[in-house]
Amino acid sequence: MALATTNSGGWSQRAHLDTATALRCSGGHPACRRAGHLARRNSRPAGTQRSSGRQDAALYGRQDARRYMVAVSGCARSQRLSREDGTRRGILTFCLWAGLGCLLQMNPVFGGTSMAEKDFAPYARTAYQQAEKRYQTQPLDDEAAWQFARACFDLADAATTRAERASIAERGIAASRQVIIRAPNLAPAHYYLGMSLAQLAQTKGLGALKLVTQMEHEFTLVLKLDEHFDFAGADRNLGLLYRDAPAIGSIGSRSKARQHLERAVELAPQYPENYLNLIEAYLKWGNRAGARGELRAVEVLWPSARTNFVGAAWASSWADWQPRLEKLQKEQQTSKEKP
Repeated sequence: MALATTNSGGWSQRAHLDTATALRCSGGHPACRRAGHLARRNSRPAGTQRSSGRQDAALYGRQDARRYMVAVSGCARSQRLSREDGTRRGILTFCLWAGLGCLLQMNPVFGGTSMAEKDFAPYARTAYQQAEKRYQTQPLDDEAAWQFARACFDLADAATTRAERASIAERGIAASRQVIIRAPNLAPAHYYLGMSLAQLAQTKGLGALKLVTQMEHEFTLVLKLDEHFDFAGADRNLGLLYRDAPAIGSIGSRSKARQHLERAVELAPQYPENYLNLIEAYLKWGNRAGARGELRAVEVLWPSARTNFVGAAWASSWADWQPRLEKLQKEQQTSKEKP
């Protein structure tokens, strides 16, 4: 939790799993609603030039989506969704539940819906309808297939029930797997398979634990095929998975999390979500010096990001990013004032 670009259909899209919320508590207790971000949205920032090679492949695009990993999460931003101060976080949070690791992410079913989310729902539905129509008329077109999977991820983000989310996610999973059979080295297909698995995991409770390794596998493949895709989405989502998953009984690893979160910033320093995830991780690990350095960097970046990531496709992302930045700045100020 994203790449900014415009696809051949002419509509911009955000891609972020706020990488990803993989598992979610079957209850709705507020303690389980704290977000993490699969990040997100593949939508090309205004004024940027299309690059070549691997970066060009990374700029395929996806309609404004928040989030997020599961990547993400937060695998899913978020990526990378949580509701803190009425905002949506596009990334996953993991917790121990009944002695087992459970990936949690706040679901729109539980709690209020922000204006940005309400605005995004019709946007996601329209994008889905367009992508579905193209996919139905061109079922063997690889690009049409992965773009449909991307649209499924976004629409699942706007789902209001678990059953609806699961149904939409399964469509995205099916489309991704079909295109992977034809084109096994197509990075977007593997990426949106991982993202859709994260959406499905949100509906499974403890049953989602087995999906975590599948997400890890897909994002690891994307690293080998196109590490730039979705603003370093694979590194972002993996970093969040490793950061928030329990070390016992799951895949949690501080060293791996740091490696991938730092790599995401290195690959896509123009993307705010990457910095926010890394700063939050540093604070979680007690690395205040590292957090201060990255906070200064993102504050310098912020004005240009505000002019690059614009429009309805990015509204929900900014509704997440701005409060997170302000919270980090407040924490930094508080730490300075302490003797």
